[in-house]
Amino acid sequence: MHSTAHDVALMMQEAMKNDTIREVVASEDSWIEVTGADGTDHSHSMDTHNVLLGQDGNIGGKTGTTDDAGYCFTSAYNGDEIYTVILNSTTTDQRFTDTASLANWYYGHKVTVAIANTQEKTANGNPLMARIGQTDWTDKTIDATLADPTAQATVFSLAGEVTEKVSYDDLSGTVHVGDKVGSVTLKQDGTKIAVMDLVADEEGAGPNPIEWLLVKLDRLGRRIDNRPLTAESETVAKAPEV
Repeated sequence: MHSTAHDVALMMQEAMKNDTIREVVASEDSWIEVTGADGTDHSHSMDTHNVLLGQDGNIGGKTGTTDDAGYCFTSAYNGDEIYTVILNSTTTDQRFTDTASLANWYYGHKVTVAIANTQEKTANGNPLMARIGQTDWTDKTIDATLADPTAQATVFSLAGEVTEKVSYDDLSGTVHVGDKVGSVTLKQDGTKIAVMDLVADEEGAGPNPIEWLLVKLDRLGRRIDNRPLTAESETVAKAPEV
């Protein structure tokens, strides 16, 4: 019978994984069927005490009151599905006022950022995310942009910096505009907030037989000189700043 707000939030999070519980806490009125000790069935009504239900994205909650704990309330909000916890409030009304304030504080710190955080452009005018080496050549790269150049991500501004990881596909043969050439993943506080494909924004022909022979000769010299055998891929875009 001793717990923290964090403990209660974890319990609410786990409870909301159950479809029946989600349905019950989202209903203003619920009826349950129970079988008594004598074997007869009874219907019992359950009325919600969550006065915030349906307001500003509230999708359910659970009240609780004891002499020691005071007026308590934990609730869930849709969208990110966040959980709020109020313990030891002074009155039954105050716990709902505090909950609304807490939820508004959270959503007030949500910001939208562009996934493509770069000032450089491709020849087609799209944000240049990376230059990815064509593996059949020693010196050619492909300009890559986002599959959706205008894509955005919503983050919580107080959850720390956003990190970016860019992966490159093996580009052999001819590459066409729109071909998938990699992906970008954004994380904040260890949680994925966006994953999107990178696509080619220029054509890149593979070598013909004569060009392929010249490439092999070039690579022979590069091995001797201990130089890279293909053009190195380069990430141009940075992680969005919060």
